[in-house]
Amino acid sequence: MGRRIARNRKPTVEMMEHRELLSLVTDIMAGNYNAMVNSPKVRALLDGVSNPGTTQAASASGQVTTSATVTSKGRLTPTSQSIALPKNQGFLPPASPGYNLLLQPTGTATSAEVKRQLFKAVYRGPYIITPGAFSSQAMLVNIRGAGTNTTMLHSDIQMRLAVATDPTLETTGAAAIFDRNINSNSVLGLDLATPRTNVDSGGRPNQITGVTLDVNSSAGVYDEAFAQGVIDIHYYPTGKKIRSAVQQGTAVIKIYGQIYAPNVDFILRNSDINP
Repeated sequence: MGRRIARNRKPTVEMMEHRELLSLVTDIMAGNYNAMVNSPKVRALLDGVSNPGTTQAASASGQVTTSATVTSKGRLTPTSQSIALPKNQGFLPPASPGYNLLLQPTGTATSAEVKRQLFKAVYRGPYIITPGAFSSQAMLVNIRGAGTNTTMLHSDIQMRLAVATDPTLETTGAAAIFDRNINSNSVLGLDLATPRTNVDSGGRPNQITGVTLDVNSSAGVYDEAFAQGVIDIHYYPTGKKIRSAVQQGTAVIKIYGQIYAPNVDFILRNSDINP
């Protein structure tokens, strides 16, 4: 008697993680964009656009004067001299207008804006405590973890804390959060500081109250941003450790913060535009 064949089996579709763009799609879009802007038609349109912005400089009397040469049609005449001058990078006084309300807004934010700025994150991964690398460091706390946050579905964190040999100095450190979706080009860099007394029963730093954004390491969503917040760290040591370690185990990091960013440096925001 032959083997019976089950008739109730049906094909199914497994759910997959949603991604906005793949690297290949990004390359294709970039190629299409380059081809578009280099076309004769588009170049003709760009040549017809005047440049209303002019470089500003302060005169001896403190009044702002125009230093760039502008033609009668309102176009900029390039110069062969280097323009790598402080007055040509950002609105720094006494350059006009001397402020930028998008990069550094003032006043009271709306409730919707405050809600947009709220940031939460949780990470779990290995930690290792080692002796300091310099005479000023009593010990170093190194943490790596994987998890999620408000703006990144899957992300990683790397954190290092330095406990000073001088008991009057605060514990300081840095952290960087990376989006695993490399198409977003987003990194959140944080500078950390907290009172020496913020430790758990094992003497490990467990609450970071000084959290500010590091503009040198942040990118993507967090370019030109500002941050404040609190970080809680819970340690779960193991009995085994490598020879050079004081202690190691698993750490859980929870971040509660507020981040303001101008949101003009996030490539996936333009994913719906067909070049």
